[in-house]
Amino acid sequence: MEASGTFRTVGLQTPKGGEKGVWRSNNIKTADTVVICEAGIDALSHAELKETDADVAYMSFCGQMSDEQLLLIKKLSNGKNVVIATDNDEPGDVFEEKIKSEIAGVALSVMRGRPNLKDWNNDLLEGGGKLALESIESAHG
Repeated sequence: MEASGTFRTVGLQTPKGGEKGVWRSNNIKTADTVVICEAGIDALSHAELKETDADVAYMSFCGQMSDEQLLLIKKLSNGKNVVIATDNDEPGDVFEEKIKSEIAGVALSVMRGRPNLKDWNNDLLEGGGKLALESIESAHG
């Protein structure tokens, strides 16, 4: 990922004194597009698969979503083009609807980016396996 190479977690204090956060790339303030994934590994896999650059930032909510995390997602999506790249399963669809509802009116645009398999890391691993096989076959071919 050329965008930043570094990531951090930002959070909000909860009423009970805990902290709920989102993992995000450091270029979130300058990027035109924000891709929201369920897990950090899926964000990294998406970046690798899509060969994104500095105009694309990433965030993830670590597989569970609290009200505090939705508020952070809304704040970080303000004025951005948003790609909701949650998992290709029922929970991923539920997360998509929650995020869409929360960022309505603040995001410039919202679209769904759905992996072919369960998640973006599975897509990367599957594609990586095919590329490795093709490389071996061409070397012996």
